[in-house]
Amino acid sequence: MHKHLMVHHGLQRRGYAPAQVESRGDVRERLGHVAELRARALNWLHTAAAQRFARAYTNLGILYLNGNGVHQDYVEAVRWFQLGADAGDSDAQTNLAMPKATGWHASWAASASCSSPITA
Repeated sequence: MHKHLMVHHGLQRRGYAPAQVESRGDVRERLGHVAELRARALNWLHTAAAQRFARAYTNLGILYLNGNGVHQDYVEAVRWFQLGADAGDSDAQTNLAMPKATGWHASWAASASCSSPITA
């Protein structure tokens, strides 16, 4: 294992939320798309979210929005984006605003078989 990754994993285990959030990109960019590694990254994101780390909420929303390593679920994506936006993450705020601006929020609702999770 690369020295950088060893240090990074040590920070994750010590509860450093930014390192836990960064594991998603770490897995994707450095280690590839392996199911076990995705599950580990998802676990670290949930750990960081439990610490109320705004970026973790946003990254979880992205995973649910795209169905990366989780079942695609627009309602769950919006729930995570809302938590991130409420915590001040500007990317989460953008992810909530873009569907309204472009009009594709209706496709989220249709796919989720419920009323629109994003209100105008």
